[in-house]
Amino acid sequence: MSLRSSPAQYQLDMMRCLREVNVDNNTVGWYRSATLGNFMDLNLIDTQYNYQHSLSAKSVVIIHDVSKSAAQGNLSLRAFRLTNSFMVLYKEKKFTTERC
Repeated sequence: MSLRSSPAQYQLDMMRCLREVNVDNNTVGWYRSATLGNFMDLNLIDTQYNYQHSLSAKSVVIIHDVSKSAAQGNLSLRAFRLTNSFMVLYKEKKFTTERC
């Protein structure tokens, strides 16, 4: 699915519009739930790239590991941001999942 037709793109467009009319817009990122630590995929990378590229270089993704939270009895959250060097590689289309 293309980001241009996705709910994530709609959200980015709406936030940009809010900023243009001086409405408080304090979004610092987004979240995703995970099970057993499995969360990294191309969709996550693409969405995070677009957040950092379009909204703020400081945007983060928060990962909530549901199974780890349940097993340990503590809330399991982790925050991630793409590095500047990765952002350049991704923009130049020099990153593929085959290279991981």
